[in-house]
Amino acid sequence: MLISRLVIVGLCICLLLTAAVSLADQTDEARAVAMTILQKLEQKKNSEVWESHVSNWFKERTTKPAFLANMTLIQSQLGGIGSHRELVQQNLANSSPQVGYRGEVYSFMFATTFPSANVYEMIVMIKEDSTYRLSGIQYTPNPNVSSP
Repeated sequence: MLISRLVIVGLCICLLLTAAVSLADQTDEARAVAMTILQKLEQKKNSEVWESHVSNWFKERTTKPAFLANMTLIQSQLGGIGSHRELVQQNLANSSPQVGYRGEVYSFMFATTFPSANVYEMIVMIKEDSTYRLSGIQYTPNPNVSSP
């Protein structure tokens, strides 16, 4: 009886560890795609990001011209390619009630130094068709770092 309970406990622990490793792998994958998107945006590959990396969910809520215009405005304020990007926070939620999305939502916040500004970059990713895609992006001035 004791041995069977130990086996069951051992199996439960193995399942939990496997689930934790799988979740970590998914988070790493989502973060890697987010970094790729941010790097492409720095290089002003806005149309490529729209075509290849923006989720259908996000495309239903904005237009390509609006996305391109917003990215162009932000890029003009940042002044070029970032010299330093540091992950400061990452989150996983099962939905985003404030925008009505149901499903896994990954968000990553980076403190990034650009030639003209220090900012927090918040990028939100969802999984569509087994691929992580952009579902939101926001730039906020970072007052915690001296000017570049």
